[in-house]
Amino acid sequence: MHLKRNSTPKSWPVARKGTKYIVKPLGGIKNAVPLLIVLREMNNFGSNRREVKKILEKGLVRINDKKVKEEKASITLNDTVSVEGAGTFRVTYTEKGKYSLEEIKKTEIGEKISKVINKRKVKKGLIQVSFVDGRNLITKEKINVGDSALIDTREKKIKKVIEIKKGVGIIVISGKHLGKKGIVKEMIEGIALVEFKNKEIKLKTEDIMAI
Repeated sequence: MHLKRNSTPKSWPVARKGTKYIVKPLGGIKNAVPLLIVLREMNNFGSNRREVKKILEKGLVRINDKKVKEEKASITLNDTVSVEGAGTFRVTYTEKGKYSLEEIKKTEIGEKISKVINKRKVKKGLIQVSFVDGRNLITKEKINVGDSALIDTREKKIKKVIEIKKGVGIIVISGKHLGKKGIVKEMIEGIALVEFKNKEIKLKTEDIMAI
């Protein structure tokens, strides 16, 4: 499946001029970007699709410490991207709402923060937690929809719960303020008053993620 270049999400760092079509990420995960775009457009690991595919075919790329060869693999906020010989990076947003990569330490590989969008009880007092990145985990942790979790992607478990509440740091994950980071000053009935650089803005809690 492909998308027309001029209809790709604004968060994708792609030029509006170029080939007519561009690859579409697999899985139907909201706000995902295909691995091809991450490697070619965000850090120039290849100047064209053919070069990127060669890197992938050689097994040089790991996502959250798992080898990935599929150019259409879905990449989401806070995923780690390791390219052999080039470094390790975390997927983030610029303040203008564009996906970007920031270099991280190797010790951070296998950890990512994601937001809880659903949960349900399963057997033996456990709950299944669904995250915004499409991930599902079984846990005993007390966590609510809207909270975030620091996830160990290797062990597939929650290391820490990050409650969405007054005083917590957040990043905007949808809407016109996408990518901005701030502090929650107050929360009332699904609305958060968030401070960004001494300016306060009201946002729906569904549009922000605790970090």
